[in-house]
Amino acid sequence: MLDLETFIFVCYNLRPSDLLSLVCVCKTFKSILDENINPLAEEIWRNSRIKFTTFRDMEPPSGMNQHTFTRLLTFEKGCQFCKTKEKALTIYWIPGVRSCRDCMFPRVSHILGSTFKIDNEVLGLILPVTPSIDLPESKHTHYWIDHVKNVIAFLMNADDNMRRALNNLRKDVGNKYKETKNYEKWMFNLRQFYLRGQDDHFSRLHAEINRETLFKMQEDYEYKKLKTEIQCNPFLVQDWQQYKSRILQIAQRIDRNLTSTTFPPTLVSSKNKIVDKITQKRIKIVKRLRKLTYGSKRTSQCQIISIFDVLYVYLPICPSFVNPPDLEEYSQEFFIRKLLPTLKREAEQLCASRTTPPPYFLEMDGALKVGGLRDQLVFECRLCNTLDPSNIKKIRAHIKDVHELDENLNNVLFATKFYNFNNKVIAQC
Repeated sequence: MLDLETFIFVCYNLRPSDLLSLVCVCKTFKSILDENINPLAEEIWRNSRIKFTTFRDMEPPSGMNQHTFTRLLTFEKGCQFCKTKEKALTIYWIPGVRSCRDCMFPRVSHILGSTFKIDNEVLGLILPVTPSIDLPESKHTHYWIDHVKNVIAFLMNADDNMRRALNNLRKDVGNKYKETKNYEKWMFNLRQFYLRGQDDHFSRLHAEINRETLFKMQEDYEYKKLKTEIQCNPFLVQDWQQYKSRILQIAQRIDRNLTSTTFPPTLVSSKNKIVDKITQKRIKIVKRLRKLTYGSKRTSQCQIISIFDVLYVYLPICPSFVNPPDLEEYSQEFFIRKLLPTLKREAEQLCASRTTPPPYFLEMDGALKVGGLRDQLVFECRLCNTLDPSNIKKIRAHIKDVHELDENLNNVLFATKFYNFNNKVIAQC
C-alpha cells in the first residue's frame, strides 16, 4: 500500500472527478481529502480545480470549502439528483447543489405563507434560491424547503436573547445574497463565452454542408438532439471530431432523402385547366395557413405558425406554392407534416439567399398577385369600419359610390385582413 506522502503526491495530479471518486472508496481516503482533518486537503482540491478545469479565476463563496466548490463545478458528473447529463445543469448557490430544473421543483417552494405559516419577519432570515428556476416572466421567489424547515425549528427553540441576536443577522443575509448574485453573474458570463466557442465550431462544420441540406437539418430530430446534447452543458470538454463525423452522417442521410420531399407539380392537359387547378390549390394552401396562424398571441393549440414568420414574406414565390403538390385534397396531417415544413424551408432558403421579396400578400397588391384572393372576402376599406371584408369588386364599388374617390388609389384605400378559423382578426397590414 502507498504511504501517505506518496498518496498525497498522486492526489495533487488527479482531476476533480477522480478525487471525488476517491472520497467514495473508503473512510481512509475520505479522511485524507477532508479539509477539516488534513490541512493539505484544501490545497489538493484547489490545485485540481485550477489545473484541470476552466474555473480558475474565482475562489469559493464565504462559508464554502474547496471540496464543496470543486464538487459543484464538476459538471461531467451530471445532475446531483437524477445523474442526467442530457439536460441543462445549473449551480444553485444558496442550497449548494448542481441540478437540472426538473429536480429542483420538488425541493423548493414559493408559497411559504400558506404552506409553512411564515411571516415576513422570519422570511427575512431565509435566502431565496438563485438563479430563478421559474419562467423569466414569472415573479415567484423560491426557497429551499430544507432551509425553511431548519429556520422554523431553530426559532421554535430559541429564547428572547437569541431572537434579538437573529435580527442582527439580517444584514449578513443581505450581504450573502449579493455575493451569491455575483457568482451567478460569473457563471452566466462563463457559459456565454463557451457557447460562443461552440457556435464557432458549428459554423465551421456547417461550411462543409450545402445550404439546402443545412436548412433541412434544422428540422431533423437526430440533429436537434445532438445539438442539444452539445449545448446543454458547454463547460464539458467536447469531442468535436466525433461530433463532426455524426453531423456529416446526418447530412448524408438528408441528402439521400431530400428528393423524396420535393413535390411534383400539378399538370393538366389544357393550359387553362392548369391555371385554374393551380389557383384552386393555392387557395387551399392559404386556407390551411389561415387556420394554423396566430398573431401577437396564440389563442388555440392548433395555431403553430406566427403571422410574422418568414414564410409570409416569400410564400408567393416558394416553389411548392408556385407549383403545388398534385393531390386531390390536402389533409391536415399532410399539410402540417410535409407541405408546411417544405414551404418554410423554401422560404428560409430564399431569405438566406437574399432574394428580393415579392409584394406582401397580406397587403392589397400582394394579395392580388398571389392568385385566387381577388375573389376572397379579405379586403376592407381603410376609410371606414362599416363595411365587412369583401372581395375586390365590391370594395371598389364601395369606394366609388360611398366615398366618391378614385378607385385606383389601391395602396391608400385598401387593407387586407387575415382571419383565423374563429373569424377573428389576427393581422392587418
